[in-house]
Amino acid sequence: MINSKGGQVVYETMLGDILSGKLRPAERIPSRLDLIRRFKTTPVTVQRAFDRLAEAGFIESLGRKGTFVVARPPNRHRIGLVFKGSPSSPEWRQFWTIMRNVSAELEGEDNWHFDSYLEIENIDSPGRTRLTYDIENHRLAGLMHVSKGTIAEIPAAQDIPCAAVITSDDARLEKTLSILLDTRRFIADAIRYQVSCGCKKVAMIATPGFRGSLFPILSEVLESYNLPLERKWIQTGNLNAPSESANLAELLFSSGPRKRPDALLVLDDNLTPHVCRGLAAVGLLPERDVTIVSHANYPSPSVSTGVVRLGFDNTVILRSVVSYFQQCRNNGKRMTSFTVVPPIFERDLPEKTYKN
Repeated sequence: MINSKGGQVVYETMLGDILSGKLRPAERIPSRLDLIRRFKTTPVTVQRAFDRLAEAGFIESLGRKGTFVVARPPNRHRIGLVFKGSPSSPEWRQFWTIMRNVSAELEGEDNWHFDSYLEIENIDSPGRTRLTYDIENHRLAGLMHVSKGTIAEIPAAQDIPCAAVITSDDARLEKTLSILLDTRRFIADAIRYQVSCGCKKVAMIATPGFRGSLFPILSEVLESYNLPLERKWIQTGNLNAPSESANLAELLFSSGPRKRPDALLVLDDNLTPHVCRGLAAVGLLPERDVTIVSHANYPSPSVSTGVVRLGFDNTVILRSVVSYFQQCRNNGKRMTSFTVVPPIFERDLPEKTYKN
């Protein structure tokens, strides 16, 4: 009989056969008696290895028929969504909520399964502990990082296919699917719409991460329409205290009609309801007094009447992620890939989709 490490040897050998495809999905695995003879070990040792494989989601017992590899092994069908914080924390974003909702809607499509890992920045959090277990036990086909920053938080995942949302073309990542949300086109489309409504004075409330990169784009687009760029009309909202955006809106629009802006871009939908509250405080309404184009995450209902929504479809994002992981699975390796997700006005969404 081999020593107490025998159970680990049986487990790793059987797992390796499943991961390599030597044991295929839904295929019957060797009997306990065959494994006892093969590894010169005990029934208890083999059973412990079976228990670990079953706990990790790789095998299942079908009674008298025997024990089989599951039809959808997690290493081939399970995608992890990686988040900082949780829905109860101040740093949580509407984008992340919609991403989780869409993943639930796509559950089972093409035999894929999604799972969320929360608060992974905290090494002692349940989400981080569970993610570590799943990485160590090869239970993931890929990891979707809802922001680029979480990749560095998980060095143990370097061999797993990854996808990440980026905000600029020069932020592309090697051996990763980099998903660029086309904010340049967002600015251009938003201002084009406002100009078509007769607007001549555009203000913007951005977020700390976007203001620096978008300012040159805003300047370029406004210049193309011979519109002025007033630096005092470019303000930064605090995502950890979104209600403060009401004060920014009050300040921007407290002057008379000749001096105040007649159009506003809101670069994050977490801020939009508060911006509208600030306008109401000075007696102004969206559409009637100010043409507002707000960033939006689809699918999500509008919560601000009169606001024109322009944003990015999370279903498109997740489907591009699934396609990338499918390619990595078929090729047996991580690949470098890049995709651009264009903005879309709410009015242009498919008729059956995302209605309030």
